[in-house]
Amino acid sequence: AGVIQAGFFNSPFSYTTPVICPVEEDSFSGAYLTTQIAPGIYGGNLVNPGPTGSGYSLTLYNRDTAVDADGNGITAEAAEGESLSVTQRAFDGVYLANLGIGQPPNTFIIDFICGEVTFPSQSTNLTCGGGITVGPPTGPNGTYDFMDDTTFDLNYTDDETPDCAFGATQATLRFTKE
Repeated sequence: AGVIQAGFFNSPFSYTTPVICPVEEDSFSGAYLTTQIAPGIYGGNLVNPGPTGSGYSLTLYNRDTAVDADGNGITAEAAEGESLSVTQRAFDGVYLANLGIGQPPNTFIIDFICGEVTFPSQSTNLTCGGGITVGPPTGPNGTYDFMDDTTFDLNYTDDETPDCAFGATQATLRFTKE
């Protein structure tokens, strides 16, 4: 933010200009193999029903391809109730599927912001009393290469509130294009 003082325009007001780096529509979408590099709470995987470290295939949707297996639109919406933006991708998965709890799948949103992979706070459909959420890591975000969508890491905080006895746990999910 800064105060504009030059040229024909002079203002005592501060203007904040958001910076985005749009992601090509066909980048970071389609089939990806996911591998839980660092497990979340209960030693669990974000969406993989197999053991930690095993691969699990899922589909990343962009705002034009956001459909489920039946061709119906997915329920992916950003926290503000808006549809996916040019920087967002979504995927469907059952949170902590490897624990076999049986809750319905969630649609999770990822943001690709100027070289960083961010994960906004979102619900998981599970609770230990108040509602388990996943969201941004306390450390660095994952990164991505604008020119190469073959692999990227999603760093996130599992049980960020902390709702369960384990407390907030830092976790990493690796995506590799299939």
